[in-house]
Amino acid sequence: MFFKDFGRSTADLLNDDFSYKRKLKIKLPTPDGVTWTSEGELSSKGVMAKLAAKYKHPSGISLDKLEFKSDGRVLGEASLDVDSKLKLWVSAEDGRQDTGKPIKSHGKLGVEYVSPGILSALSDVDVVNGPTVNGSVVVNLAGKRGLLAGFQATYNTQLDEKDQKPEFLDYNVGLAKVNTSWEASVRSYHKMSNLQFSLLSRVNPQVTFGAQLDYQVDKNTQGMTIGGCFRPEADIRLSAKMSSTALLSIAYAQNLNKFAHLLLSAEVDAKDWASDSHKFGLGLTLSA
Repeated sequence: MFFKDFGRSTADLLNDDFSYKRKLKIKLPTPDGVTWTSEGELSSKGVMAKLAAKYKHPSGISLDKLEFKSDGRVLGEASLDVDSKLKLWVSAEDGRQDTGKPIKSHGKLGVEYVSPGILSALSDVDVVNGPTVNGSVVVNLAGKRGLLAGFQATYNTQLDEKDQKPEFLDYNVGLAKVNTSWEASVRSYHKMSNLQFSLLSRVNPQVTFGAQLDYQVDKNTQGMTIGGCFRPEADIRLSAKMSSTALLSIAYAQNLNKFAHLLLSAEVDAKDWASDSHKFGLGLTLSA
């Protein structure tokens, strides 16, 4: 587990099935090992589309993603498994930058190291912006009992800006307890100004519950989301969640057959049922 994975299982439970978009995705594997994925999303602003490809070579070299978007962005990611513990990767994105959008061009070189049951480390350098160095390390404090402690920092060298001084853009700490039936973690965000507490409980193979509390230390405000997932059958998943802002969300996911996956979701404001801010989503994934 890397530092970025602290609370990830709970976040996936509370977010993955709750997509309020109208989306069609098609996955097509080819005989030579390349998997093509095309995706279209309908919104009030029009249709957003993207085409992606991935390929893993037996030598350990992988094209993890080569993606072209209709908004003019291009993203490429590739990696090399040096051995069972060490992985090298590169990532780059470029293209049109729309005003107000957070996504910007980058070019990163990264390394991952995992020593099972002992520690994991992740580091990358964005050679386009800064250059900016990001690194994190997680240490297993209790062996098989799964008590993990981690630290993460992002440092901008500002070598590209003569009038700017180097600075830490971010630094955070975290602690997690992980086992087969439940997970709990606490970690900080934004220079330790925000704290996030996550809890996940796997009651049985059919039922999973999760809760996430976000506390802004600098503003003394907090928000909480609780939710759960029920699997009445292997191909059906029912999910629901409620936030402290009274947003109630439900989702229904089903594998219609081995080629098609359906996702329906909705979000309503429980404080104002007559509001026009309710959201509905429909997703269909087709794969060969």
